[in-house]
Amino acid sequence: MSKVNPRHMELAKQIVALARREGWALGHHITEARLTEAFGMSRSPVRTVLKLLADQGILEAKSNRGYFLARDQDDLAGVHLEVPLTDVDAVYLRLVEDRLAGHLPQEIDQKDLLKRYQVNRALLLRAVEGMENAGLLVRNRARGWRFLPVIDNLTTEESSYDFRLMVEPAAIMLPGLMVDYETLTLMRHNHLDLQRRIGRQRLVPSQVFEVDADFHRVIAGFSNNSFVVQAIQQHNRMRRIVEYRGYGDEERVASWIGEHLQIIDVLERRRFKYAAELMATHLANGKRHAMQSNASRASVDASEALVG
Repeated sequence: MSKVNPRHMELAKQIVALARREGWALGHHITEARLTEAFGMSRSPVRTVLKLLADQGILEAKSNRGYFLARDQDDLAGVHLEVPLTDVDAVYLRLVEDRLAGHLPQEIDQKDLLKRYQVNRALLLRAVEGMENAGLLVRNRARGWRFLPVIDNLTTEESSYDFRLMVEPAAIMLPGLMVDYETLTLMRHNHLDLQRRIGRQRLVPSQVFEVDADFHRVIAGFSNNSFVVQAIQQHNRMRRIVEYRGYGDEERVASWIGEHLQIIDVLERRRFKYAAELMATHLANGKRHAMQSNASRASVDASEALVG
């Protein structure tokens, strides 16, 4: 599995999600034409992924007939396809972890990074490009970058939660709210997939963040208010790097997954006022946990300083 192209694995996950969303029955005939149309891809990657899913026992390949679904809906609910961590992902995570630990300055350059991480230039540049695309870095000279402002201390993190408490619950109550129920179903599947991984394997912070941030971005999008959407998108970019610290706490991740799932359930039942109340509670819980964690870290740092 570690040699599988991550793009192919991501497409495989999307095909399984499509099967669950559309309720394909055991034995459902799956054609390349249907999938190329659904995902806007050529037949070559689709053909590769169909074989991958057959190797995993999710599909059955029948000679001269094509591929058929080999799992019923109950079995599909338990399917977990993990996107392998690439070398680029590994360098990306090292950059994030070193920045959080204070080992990297605000301004960095290619020469210093190559010396520090002992990786080839192409690999480093792909990792840095990923951080630029995520809104964590900006180029400041020919071969240098600058980390953008993030929510990186007790005061800004508390202000961050205060901002979100003002905006996100209120967005659910806006009169222009339009909920996309298919998107909610897909979000539930993504959360359940993440939930099943807890305790079984190391959680990859970037992947956990995408599930977390996407939940808040999508619900903000239901408001049909461009100012709300832009505010939440910008806020997600600012909190990306600091949120990584909390993803090692599997108990906390499990807790907010449960809170997200409850909000999804209530939105599906069109109980919007209750969903807004749950969102406020969810954010208040996040704020309380962040403040407690920051206070604990500050206490540890102070103790170490005294010992030093």
